[in-house]
Amino acid sequence: MSEPGVQLFQVQCGSFDGEGSCEESPQTKSNVSIPVTEKTTQDIVDIISTATDTCSDEWINETYRIDCIRQTLLLAAARLPTRGDYAPVREALVDAAEKLDRIVAQNSAAASGRVTPPIGGRPLAPTLPPLRAVSPEAQEKAVAEALAVLEEAETILLRSAENSTRRLEHYQQVAQAIDSTKVLLRSS
Repeated sequence: MSEPGVQLFQVQCGSFDGEGSCEESPQTKSNVSIPVTEKTTQDIVDIISTATDTCSDEWINETYRIDCIRQTLLLAAARLPTRGDYAPVREALVDAAEKLDRIVAQNSAAASGRVTPPIGGRPLAPTLPPLRAVSPEAQEKAVAEALAVLEEAETILLRSAENSTRRLEHYQQVAQAIDSTKVLLRSS
């Protein structure tokens, strides 16, 4: 799998509502090692939380949800450096996205078209890359597997912060944002 920053550069245009210019964030450009901050954590939580609107029934049907959540996790990971306090968060997001990718690939509905929902469900916002559907016959099994992947990502994040009270609150917030995406899958 290619680097998330490269794969998702086309959807990282300014703010989450589609305003601003298409430039990589300074963090991604220099790949600096940064400590946890309220702003960075909130940015990541906000990106993951956009899945609620981006992956909703209004824009896509349930067969595309797993891939939509995968792309949202990659979008969040692309905003994080590979070193420092956020490295474990980035690794957990990329790992979960790769596992979700395998689930979608193994259960794909080849005859389904691809959709490109706007990020955050805002009509003028940049769109996610084309999403792949899971076949309706495999939907239940794929959703169960995807829920397990998201649960594992949460657990990894919380364990990664066990030895640091400074990181714990930040990692908990990201884990809660991941948990909120499971509601989308359960409604499938």
